[in-house]
Amino acid sequence: MYNGLFSSKRYLTMMGFVLLAVLCFSSQMLAQAAPCSGIGASADDAILQLTLKDSHSTFHQGEIITLQLAFTSKSKGKYRMDTQTSGAIGRVTRESFCLDPAGAGSDPLADYYGSSAFSVAPANAAGHTVLKKNAFRLDLDLNEWKSLPPGNYRLVVETQRVSQVTATGELVSVIVRSNPVQFQVVDADSAWQDEQLAAAVKALDSGNTEQGRHAARVLRFLGTEAATHELATRYWSLNRQANGWDIMFGLVGSTHRDMAIQEMHNAISDPQHPITRDFLRTLALFEAVAADPQFKSASNGAQTQEQFAQALQDEATAIDKLVNQHLAELSSTVTLKTGSALKVSMETLGQRQSATGAQ
Repeated sequence: MYNGLFSSKRYLTMMGFVLLAVLCFSSQMLAQAAPCSGIGASADDAILQLTLKDSHSTFHQGEIITLQLAFTSKSKGKYRMDTQTSGAIGRVTRESFCLDPAGAGSDPLADYYGSSAFSVAPANAAGHTVLKKNAFRLDLDLNEWKSLPPGNYRLVVETQRVSQVTATGELVSVIVRSNPVQFQVVDADSAWQDEQLAAAVKALDSGNTEQGRHAARVLRFLGTEAATHELATRYWSLNRQANGWDIMFGLVGSTHRDMAIQEMHNAISDPQHPITRDFLRTLALFEAVAADPQFKSASNGAQTQEQFAQALQDEATAIDKLVNQHLAELSSTVTLKTGSALKVSMETLGQRQSATGAQ
């Protein structure tokens, strides 16, 4: 799926999709207890068994923490489960991660989700299964939702994936909580970080698809200046380059935002760096948030549909203005580019002209 620059018609279509999703989500939330509140009994015959991959209990800060979820039920045909997971074009959230200490960690993608600078699309085709005695298993990386500082943690997962099938065939959402697991996050020393970086770079350059995907996620969560530099150097497109979404999300989640902005801005005139609208939208989002840390506060805090729609439109206008400024910069330096970087960048400018002509 190509994510083109917002036109007014495209924006309104996207905004309608978002509002519909928010309305559906809000209506569901009214009927359910707040996540991690502990209110409401977990279904006693739908079981979620939580373990840490390879029984690890100690992780370096920035190391991937893989959660293994196993769903079972002895009640034949009683429960249906949504199997959708994060995929090629985004993060899917069906779980609440209830950590003790409460409120620990931060969402590394807080500056991305809810922003109207990007198209709204499902991560992959939805799937379902019926819970059985034999476990249905999912692996989730906690790092997608939580960036955790050093400390000792207790985690319970609440899932919104499971629904009870009634006699009339209706699906009624039920609460399913996992058993608790405990783990520790320790400071990451520079030797470990350097080792992780070197291995990830080698794997990305190897051409092995599976190794490359894992390596991109290692870089995404590592969180160091060197990892941010590597991500900024490699990123040029969400869908046209391998692992583009993990690379972009790594930049979104990096605490070294100023470095990312500077290196991405330099890439506009770099002869060997292809420039797409995906790239420019990401840069524009970073610049907007850097200029105004409250950039997303209106959409995040909207109390009505009208407020939410207006906030999205204001965000889109600000992002659009920055993207157009960078397109003008690209136009003045594109002749410096060579090879595939020139071809891709010229395509980007051609799309700009097409969009302008269509208005």
